[in-house]
Amino acid sequence: MANIIIYGGSFDPIHNGHIKIALEAHEKYDAKVIFVPSKYPRWKEPSAKAIHRLNMLKLALKPYASFFTIDTYELDNEQDPNYTIDTLKYYVNQFPNDQLFLLIGEDQVDKFHEWKDADKISGLVQIVYYGRDDANHENASKNILKYHMEKLDGDLSNTSSTDIRNMKSIDTPLVVLKYIMDKNLYFAKQVRSYYSSARYEHVCSTAETAYLIAMVNESIDVYKTFIAAYLHDLGKDASKTLYDECMEGEFSRFENLPPYCLHQFVGRYIAEHDFDIEDEDILDAIEYHCTGKAHMSNVAKVVYASDKIEPTRGYNSQDLMNACMKDIESGFITVLRENKKYIDSKKQKNEKNFLSEECFNYYLKDN
Repeated sequence: MANIIIYGGSFDPIHNGHIKIALEAHEKYDAKVIFVPSKYPRWKEPSAKAIHRLNMLKLALKPYASFFTIDTYELDNEQDPNYTIDTLKYYVNQFPNDQLFLLIGEDQVDKFHEWKDADKISGLVQIVYYGRDDANHENASKNILKYHMEKLDGDLSNTSSTDIRNMKSIDTPLVVLKYIMDKNLYFAKQVRSYYSSARYEHVCSTAETAYLIAMVNESIDVYKTFIAAYLHDLGKDASKTLYDECMEGEFSRFENLPPYCLHQFVGRYIAEHDFDIEDEDILDAIEYHCTGKAHMSNVAKVVYASDKIEPTRGYNSQDLMNACMKDIESGFITVLRENKKYIDSKKQKNEKNFLSEECFNYYLKDN
């Protein structure tokens, strides 16, 4: 007899919290986990189509193929809505000699008595729930006793799909983030509208590069770095009216800089006013991603470097990428030195850019 855990949900999108919970359940019960994406969730309307949610699920779970599987039973079922009791009857018939578990969130524990045939569900399977900080515990204790539920202990995540959809979190595998950006889902819909196709390709590549560098450098906030890189070129395709407003307003001290770098200030303005970004590390990284400056944060260094070395730039930047991934401090200096050589070889060397000179003088004075 084997142990099998049924883990249903909208997975809109799947995130690292889902994966962590499934791993905890797998280890505790020595069980295979079957992810069952919902077609018509009873409690909420999914933001992404079923095919996208399924594709993201496949991408995220690929590394765990030996003990995680996906079943499209509910997606293939025309019944609307899909009731858990019917799904579980199907799996009982599929695995008549095995012990079945139903994995649910603590937010569902409170309302479990409202589920269709709740008593029959608890008779068919062992219900296992995991805790979440935002749960309402009004009916939880009663339902836990009545339906003989077991709690899944462990260091569980507070990540939510809602936060990812709203770009308040990126706590999901990079392959999922790339899919979201590529397929124009969730937060990508708004971001994509600010970029031309070619610009968006560069931006996504910069964000991915920044993510990879931040992940392997300790103490760098991956979320801040990714978001700053993803939004860094917001000002590139902005209207002349907005440029004029920004450069005559709060960024007037920079109005005499060369035109090619002014978009970084407009980008900060858009991130702050259109995307409600308040974090100064993110805004600062956007504001100086083109020119740099003295006293840059590690987030700003990663975004600056990623913008210069991301793969779509059209030259072999692997050595620079490796240097940044090994150590962002020395890697940034290496990128900065190469960028100075590039600028000095162009007409830009004759343009007065005190920010770039300030950055070069500060970081390259002893290098």
